[in-house]
Amino acid sequence: MLADALLRLNFRTRGPWVTRFEINGHVYGGWYDVSDDDRMREFRRRFEPCSVLELGCLEGGFTVELVRRGYEVTAVDGRPENLGRARWISRRLSLDASFRLADLEQVRLRDFGRFDVVFCCGLLYHLPRPWELVTQLPSAAPRLFLSTHYAATEEEVVEGFGGRWYKELGRDDPFSGLSRRSFWFTKPALLDLLGASGYTRIEITHDGLHKNGPLMSLVALTDGPPA
Repeated sequence: MLADALLRLNFRTRGPWVTRFEINGHVYGGWYDVSDDDRMREFRRRFEPCSVLELGCLEGGFTVELVRRGYEVTAVDGRPENLGRARWISRRLSLDASFRLADLEQVRLRDFGRFDVVFCCGLLYHLPRPWELVTQLPSAAPRLFLSTHYAATEEEVVEGFGGRWYKELGRDDPFSGLSRRSFWFTKPALLDLLGASGYTRIEITHDGLHKNGPLMSLVALTDGPPA
């Protein structure tokens, strides 16, 4: 009981949390349960344990689940407070992951090294220039697991890409990007860009409605060698 109370105090002092963690049968943190996320199950089904570059790790929920299952993870996020929580929970669970602070609106992915797969869930639609990240993805890994919202209709064309602008909620909102607005590709625009960036095989694993807009997950592969 004392250990549980101390751990709850530690979580509370580092909060507020979005992600929920289960430790020794007790639940701590926020409301979002990564272990129950279909995207995690699909990723594990598609990729055996390997080296992973995770883009937009939030508080390390996906990171923890991947490392627990034998993946070697380098996790990147643009908010220092997110990485502080992610590093703490990883240490608390005795899990070995590498965390890097970087603004993913400006990052050079090749600076992180070469990996077997890029894991990018819930990030792309928060960027004001998402094409700049997409074109870099093959330089980081020959395989990609991507989950993102997209625009249902083309409202305008920016830099040759059809889509729409979306207003972000601000720097202090954990589910917003770092800029004041983001650009959402249409599905055709995103798939065309992935192909033009070097992905020769693209398989959509999920495509459905979500309260915030259409949500799609996909696996993409290049013809390049593994890391």
